[in-house]
Amino acid sequence: MGDTVKGRVLYKKEWKDWWERNYERKARGDRGPDTESKLNESDFNELSPMLVKHRDFLFAGREKCRIFVPLSGASPNVKWIADQGHAVVGVECAPYAILDFFETNSIEYIKTVSKVDPSYNVYTAKGIDIVIFEGDYFNFNADIAGGKMDGVSDTASLNTIPFNKREEYVTVMLSLLKSDSRYLLSGWDFGEFRTWPYNPWNISKKDVKKLFGDKCTSTLLDENVTQWGVDRTFLIQPK
Repeated sequence: MGDTVKGRVLYKKEWKDWWERNYERKARGDRGPDTESKLNESDFNELSPMLVKHRDFLFAGREKCRIFVPLSGASPNVKWIADQGHAVVGVECAPYAILDFFETNSIEYIKTVSKVDPSYNVYTAKGIDIVIFEGDYFNFNADIAGGKMDGVSDTASLNTIPFNKREEYVTVMLSLLKSDSRYLLSGWDFGEFRTWPYNPWNISKKDVKKLFGDKCTSTLLDENVTQWGVDRTFLIQPK
C-alpha cells in the first residue's frame, strides 16, 4: 500500500521515511522540497475542492456526523470537516504525518494505545473532535474505531490501492458504515494519459460499479476534465 504524489508511488516504508525527513526539516526551519525525493508537502497536502463543493451530499443536513478519512496523512480535509461541527476518525500508517497534522494546525492531543488492538496508537485531539489511529488500514474495524461511521471522505485514497487489493479495501470500508452512511469518493481516471507502471491507478466508472454495485448505489456527482484525465466524485450509499 502506498500514497501518491505527482504520478509516482510512495510505498509504505518510503511514505513513512519521507514524513520523518519532512518533519525533521521543518523543525530546522527548512520548508523547501525534500532534496532526496524532490517532493514538497504542498504537492499533496491541499484541501479537496470536491469535498468543499459536495459537502452537502456528505453531511446531508445532519449534525455531528462521524466521518471517516482513510489514509489521512496530514490532510487539511480532516480539520476542515471537524471545523464544520463533525467528528473525524482517521487512519494513517506514518506517525510523523500525524504529528505534522497536529503541529501544523496547532492542535494539542493525547497519545494512547488502543485497548482493542494494541498495534494501533491513538491520537485524540483536545478542543476539537478528531481521533487519528496510527496503524494498518487493512486491519482496521469498527471495534477499534469505537463504532461505525455516518460518512466517509475519500479523496483519491482508492487511487493508491492496486487492483488486487481493492476488494479488500472496500470490504474494510463497508464494514465501517452504518446503513444510512454517505460515502463521498473522489478519484482520478487518467485514461490514455496514464503511461506509468505504478500507482496512482485508474478509477473508472466501471471500476466503481464493479466494486460497489452489489452492496451499494453509486451516483456520479461531478466530472472535471483536466490535462491529466478525469477527476470524478461519486456518492456511495449502502443498499
